[in-house]
Amino acid sequence: MKILVVFTGGTIGSSKSDSVIDINEAMSFQLLASYQTQANSKAVEFDTQQPIYTLSENLVPNDWHALLDSLNAVDQSIYHGIIIAHGTDTLPYTSAAVSFAMQQCHIPVVLVASGHPLDDVRANGQRNFSSAVDFIAEGVSKGVFVIYENKAGESIVHLGSRLVEADAYTDDFDSMGGVIFGKMEEGCFIHNTDARNPTAHDLNQHKPVLSTRIRFSSEILLIKPFTGLNYDYFRFGEHKPKAILHSLYHSGTANSSDDLSSSIKTFVSYCKQQGVDVYAAPIAQTEDLYQSAKDLMDAGAIPVIGVSLETTLVKLLMKCASEHLDMKTEIYFEKLRIMSPHSPSS
Repeated sequence: MKILVVFTGGTIGSSKSDSVIDINEAMSFQLLASYQTQANSKAVEFDTQQPIYTLSENLVPNDWHALLDSLNAVDQSIYHGIIIAHGTDTLPYTSAAVSFAMQQCHIPVVLVASGHPLDDVRANGQRNFSSAVDFIAEGVSKGVFVIYENKAGESIVHLGSRLVEADAYTDDFDSMGGVIFGKMEEGCFIHNTDARNPTAHDLNQHKPVLSTRIRFSSEILLIKPFTGLNYDYFRFGEHKPKAILHSLYHSGTANSSDDLSSSIKTFVSYCKQQGVDVYAAPIAQTEDLYQSAKDLMDAGAIPVIGVSLETTLVKLLMKCASEHLDMKTEIYFEKLRIMSPHSPSS
């Protein structure tokens, strides 16, 4: 079996010195050396690439471009799978970007990370890597996935486009809506057959290539609602974003009062005058709407349902880099649905 391992840095490629964690390229190859000494290791030939090397919080779209250009140049026919070693902070965003750009890949692509540097006894990175090798060896399906061991010691498999940010206190990841794709147990993949998950057949179906050179814009503004948010600080000067993604409270709402400085209604109207679209996400509830949710739609916001905030952001970054992309186009099982105030479930 032959696997390509792509090193990008992150905690899994870092070490600690004087209580400071920073990237250390030697740690990447320790990942491979340690795997080959494990009692349960498989006979694998590893090839390696290192298109970027940084802490993942420092990633910018150009780093994604370098990573994807490197992946697109790979002859997939000679590999059983690809493992991408990545940092945890921006893992959901990179996994969504790779999922969209490589939805037509013919082999499994698995992103792994580590909660601590590999030389820390608390690190789960080596086990995540081993689980990724086992997952690829099973050959269940092609596609893009993330494997990460949680605090309970469970090796969780996430669909690449549905990973959400890790909890700041437990460092555990989850999938959108709590619906994981499956688990690795004793080296075997156990699929979660929830109807919201694609089947192995779905994953193995041919998917169209969006473009030979997917790109992502950096001209997006993400705004998070909070008590006391003052939109006066977001008045555009010489530069304005191509689009705004406004996250919402869990009930799909934001402040829609008549207070001009704190009302999303006023802000959306201002953005419309500036020619800037405002997308609002995520929204899971579709049967009933709060008045405040209807207010923001009446003001001209574009609310989307059915996709995580992380995936919505990545898709918007794609759209703003290539204007021909329709936000409603389904890519790697993620389809944004646009709500209207008169037809919430449309």
